[in-house]
Amino acid sequence: MRYSKPYKAFLLSFWGVWCLSLGHAHPSFALIITDQGDLLFADVLHNEGTIWKYSSEGKLTALLTGEHCHMIFADSRGVIWGTDHAYIEAIEGNENTLWRLDQTGKKEIIIAPTREPTEFSGVNFVLNRKNRLIFPHNGQLYQRDLQGASSLLSSHQFGRIMSIQIDHQDRLYIADNNTDNGSVYQLLPSGHLHQLTNKLLEKPPPNPPFEMEMHNMFLGMSVDDSGNVLLANIGSRRISQITQDGTTAHIYHAEAPWFPVAALRKDGKLYVEEVGYQAGKGHLGPRIVLWDGKQKQIIVEIPTP
Repeated sequence: MRYSKPYKAFLLSFWGVWCLSLGHAHPSFALIITDQGDLLFADVLHNEGTIWKYSSEGKLTALLTGEHCHMIFADSRGVIWGTDHAYIEAIEGNENTLWRLDQTGKKEIIIAPTREPTEFSGVNFVLNRKNRLIFPHNGQLYQRDLQGASSLLSSHQFGRIMSIQIDHQDRLYIADNNTDNGSVYQLLPSGHLHQLTNKLLEKPPPNPPFEMEMHNMFLGMSVDDSGNVLLANIGSRRISQITQDGTTAHIYHAEAPWFPVAALRKDGKLYVEEVGYQAGKGHLGPRIVLWDGKQKQIIVEIPTP
């Protein structure tokens, strides 16, 4: 798998640590629990990209393979959406496809492959209750009807958007890795944008996974039923919780060589997707960990081939 020209300098240094033979710049950061209690997560390390289902009965199934998908999303109706974010060598650019799973689990193409990132960029996205797609590109937020043209959602220029998420009130959350040493913003349906918190990145974090500071960054984000934002931070190996008033607390810490890439809360318990890298072994995971506040339980672990 290759990547577009703006990422090349980033990847050349990153691959030295992130296992050159696999050719992945960063892991997936998608974790969902369905109404039926099934756990879904994305994984770019297996089969050129896999969407896994771990059922409430404990059965692991590959729902889709061959999908270079970093994020999957469950809308307000419980429908699962995902992307294929592929590199096209002939144009030295990316091609993005939006899909969803129908009631039988079959993939339906909703936005056909596009090479114009302002039409749709497939690393991060959410769908609001008005069925409008929201996605970032080059530090800005775009919106579009599924069958229509895209437009800027906000004129604000962010630093580096790593993740976006939306809650049941259509409040949008933006994790900005570069502004004010790591920030989380909230964009209300009214258009009002404000910064919930900042200074979330530790410089340097203790025992970081990667030597280069730029690689120790935010990844997945979720919002629980109480409106608390849960943000994964590679560098500190932590999950941070941010309340609606901006109060921040670290609620989970992964042990080396693992680090968290996504988390969600369900029925008072924290589910964390972790991956890792270990010298001599290469990539580790992904794995899903259940944390009840006192003990960790590894639910499922998929060794990298």
